[in-house]
Amino acid sequence: MQKLKNFTISNNNLRVVIQDETPLFSLKDLINILDLKETMKEIKSNLHKGTTFLVKVAEDKNETFVSEQALYKLYAMSEKDDIANIVDYMTKNIIPMMKLYNGYHIDDLVDDPLKLIDVLKSLERKDIEISLLKNKLDVQLMHEEVYQNMYGTRESVPLSSLAKYLKIDGMNQVRLLNILRAKKVLQPNDMPYQEYIDKNYFQIVSHAKSQNGEQEIRYTVIVFKTGINFIKKLLIRMAGEKNE
Repeated sequence: MQKLKNFTISNNNLRVVIQDETPLFSLKDLINILDLKETMKEIKSNLHKGTTFLVKVAEDKNETFVSEQALYKLYAMSEKDDIANIVDYMTKNIIPMMKLYNGYHIDDLVDDPLKLIDVLKSLERKDIEISLLKNKLDVQLMHEEVYQNMYGTRESVPLSSLAKYLKIDGMNQVRLLNILRAKKVLQPNDMPYQEYIDKNYFQIVSHAKSQNGEQEIRYTVIVFKTGINFIKKLLIRMAGEKNE
């Protein structure tokens, strides 16, 4: 039976385990945290092959856990308002902590006080966190390009939550989308033009959803940190032109 570590996100428990030196996350817990509406079967069908694992959580009970690569597909399926905060907490706290736990074999540190002191100093100085946040995470999604640089300080938010994320006075989601369409950043269907995808401002993620017994393909537009900065500069420039 695997030894689980427990974390709390949005008042929900998240169980994490190290298996073959890789952090795995409880899919059942992630469904609750992300408030996903799809069934477990539908969610599994959306995940890339090789990212789900059966983990023994009790003497006679196995549960599905997922790897880091599956997390970003699940984030894209979530419609929670605070999804950006959840992503940020996962990438800056839980994932680095589990890698630290695995790298130092913390369960064995009681037998090596000098190594324990070294770990505590590393945590205090944040050296280990900085080192981990510099790593780039290559995330393969089904039928999608690789997600780049979604680790560490590079933030990403769903386009549908961008206005709320920007917190600009007088700027709601409807007005923001109208501006981006007028500036030819978004197409009439709110999908970004290819040139801005090529610049790594946006990523389009597809996932299947059951509707009246039929599979419906839905699309979520993710705005990367570079895209957020581009849009901020665009809005600032427009405000300056308006005041001239």
